[in-house]
Amino acid sequence: MPLSIDWYFVFFFFTGSLGLVVACILYFLNHNKSLASRLLAVYLLIMSLLVIINSLTFTNFFLAFPHLWRVFGFTHFLAPAIAYLYVYAVVNQSFSLHRRDYLLFIPALVYTLCLLPFYLLPTESKLEVIKQFMTDRALISLEPETLILKSWSIPAKLAFGILLLFGQYRLLAQWRRNKLKTAYQELQNSITYRWLFLFTKLVSIFYLVLIVEYSFHISRILDLSTVICLTFSLNILFICIYLFTRPSILYGFKGWFQEGSLGIASTPFESAAIVPAKKSTLTIEQGENFRQKLENYFEDQQPYTKAGYRIRDLSAALDIPLYLLSAFINQEYGKNFNELLNDYRIAYLTEMAKNTKDFHQYTLDALSHKAGFNSRTTFISAVKKRTNQNPSDYFTEVSAKTGNQ
Repeated sequence: MPLSIDWYFVFFFFTGSLGLVVACILYFLNHNKSLASRLLAVYLLIMSLLVIINSLTFTNFFLAFPHLWRVFGFTHFLAPAIAYLYVYAVVNQSFSLHRRDYLLFIPALVYTLCLLPFYLLPTESKLEVIKQFMTDRALISLEPETLILKSWSIPAKLAFGILLLFGQYRLLAQWRRNKLKTAYQELQNSITYRWLFLFTKLVSIFYLVLIVEYSFHISRILDLSTVICLTFSLNILFICIYLFTRPSILYGFKGWFQEGSLGIASTPFESAAIVPAKKSTLTIEQGENFRQKLENYFEDQQPYTKAGYRIRDLSAALDIPLYLLSAFINQEYGKNFNELLNDYRIAYLTEMAKNTKDFHQYTLDALSHKAGFNSRTTFISAVKKRTNQNPSDYFTEVSAKTGNQ
């Protein structure tokens, strides 16, 4: 095997593995359990699987495991659906999928049914198809495995993907047009909008490759599977880097701006906790009601001073479903629950520093315990993040301004 192909395999396999790790962290370990963040995790997972599977075509892997050939073929139709639903969920601040959204998964199901005859072939027949591909990699655009409706795959992928891609651009244009004078002025919203636009542009690259292939048959000159792998790898790297440098994009747009223009009816708020099952997002009235309820509870009860206080505890106290409360905090305050809790804790100690004589006699351990932090380290880190100062310097400065030294 040529050395260059070895390097392709190493790069693609590494990128795919990185994407799998980040996708799992984003889905299972991320404190933000919103619909949008989970859809982004699924999209990253799909891209990673496609890169790994395509990278394995540079080896003899499928000759040893022929039954795994094209097992994830449906993801080519699933990826654009997930990408569109992700942008839709962020723009519309949705916390659950609507029934009609599942219609977008039908093309992936149909494609799987078209591959079913191939899946049922004996091992020898599958090996023959795989060997043909390894001899002539240009067959990737013809997909001889699709025994039903051969050669329809690329036009179908192209039509379906471009349709949803147009939908993504339309959603972004609509949000920008309707919210430019209000929501867009928030820095968090500007960052989120820019991210969604760049994400959509990156998704466009894949369909540009398909357009070029369908129009000029570049697979006769270039290895199309390599070009596709490179495109997917760029998707993965871009998402991973952006998540690392701009984690706030996971919180979506800050504030509640749903109106009829975005397809969400603004109806009178009837209950402080219960949202009708048919709703997939909150109205402005519901968001405002939740905000008042949460802030009044925090001001009166000060639950954040309890060590180990969890969002489940707040959910039970406010009688707001956990998944809905998490999404609300992300979009109302532009941060996750733990960040909001720490902000309240620091504000609590700040007021204490202003109004307590001999405040300087408290040790850092005593302050962290009094405010509900789990450890001194967490306390120091939270204060630095919010004030850009060490706790000693910050609280000394606050106390000095009010004469409590």
